[in-house]
Amino acid sequence: MKTKILLLLSISVALFAKNGSDLKSLDTQCHKGDAKSCYDIGTIYDKADIVKYDPHKVAFYYDKACDGKITDACYSLGVLYDEGTYGKNGIKIDETKSKAAYQKGCDFGGEDCCSALKRVQP
Repeated sequence: MKTKILLLLSISVALFAKNGSDLKSLDTQCHKGDAKSCYDIGTIYDKADIVKYDPHKVAFYYDKACDGKITDACYSLGVLYDEGTYGKNGIKIDETKSKAAYQKGCDFGGEDCCSALKRVQP
């Protein structure tokens, strides 16, 4: 039994190390201008499967991806500002930023962004 537990622990550590290196690689690629990497790392922080949820990192990476014409990132960023997040370090609801993200995504051809923009505009 002890051997099985140690084996599982070793596998878990190895998977975390691999995911950690993948995260670092995505971050490097994002900062080099790869918008898809920015979206991927934003999604990782958003889903919080292998890292702690951090709404400010989510917003940062989605914003960079949105600037790179990843319309799903624009939509996700818009939703983040549309709904806000809880907690003392959360993201406050910001209609201006939400609309700007949806508008940018719509300008890039994102249908979800265009629909969301119609929903939030008076």
